[in-house]
Amino acid sequence: MPQMAPMWWILLYMLFTLSLIVFSVLNYSFLMPESNYLMSKTNLSKTLLNWKW
Repeated sequence: MPQMAPMWWILLYMLFTLSLIVFSVLNYSFLMPESNYLMSKTNLSKTLLNWKW
């Protein structure tokens, strides 16, 4: 029982990381002009992929 991690803690951690990612993406897209929205989105996903893998 003690060696098993509680499910709510894992869910809370996942929710926190997801909200942090969404918040950063929204801030990034809001800082960019409307014309460069798609380009910045693809660049952000590229950098995220490069950082993750």
